[in-house]
Amino acid sequence: MGRSLLSFKELSTVIVEIKGLLNTRPLTYRSNDLNMDHILRPIDFLQKDLTIHYPMGTMNDELHDPSYAPPEQIGMLQTKRQAIVALQSSCELTEKFWHVWQTQYLTALREKHLTQVGKKKGCSQVPKEGAIVFICDSTQPRHSWKMGTITKLVQNNKGTTRETIVRLPSQRLIRRPVNLLVPLELEDDSLDNPTT
Repeated sequence: MGRSLLSFKELSTVIVEIKGLLNTRPLTYRSNDLNMDHILRPIDFLQKDLTIHYPMGTMNDELHDPSYAPPEQIGMLQTKRQAIVALQSSCELTEKFWHVWQTQYLTALREKHLTQVGKKKGCSQVPKEGAIVFICDSTQPRHSWKMGTITKLVQNNKGTTRETIVRLPSQRLIRRPVNLLVPLELEDDSLDNPTT
């Protein structure tokens, strides 16, 4: 990444890992229950409920014979050290991409939300009960922000919504100002037109 020159295989590995990161980001949700099983991600359109773990878990040595290498791999990775360096390089490049992703993409989501909120203390786009949102936390990196469901809109004496009550996945209720909530990339249109 940056000015680094990557071999075709290194670039292919990094692209596959980046695709995994991008395709498992939450877009929206399938029901009003905030449960990770109901979060809709781009990968779900291709393979429903596929789980991609990041960073990669350790491989189970008992299932794989560490002394066996197919003939085509013997030429590619001559030593254990080369394999370790290749894996570290791949992980570093993926981490570098993830850093750019979280600082630019998630910041763009927040900026979009802030432009909708406006500079006034009031909000031009009123949050909706039942919406699932990211909860800004200045003590956590953006990719670690919690998600919650807005359960109640709290209005001031002028009728302006400035705060919300948000239910976390643990069912705990917290009170947060509107400007600390970031909606998901795709909003739920059914919240505008509730059906009974």
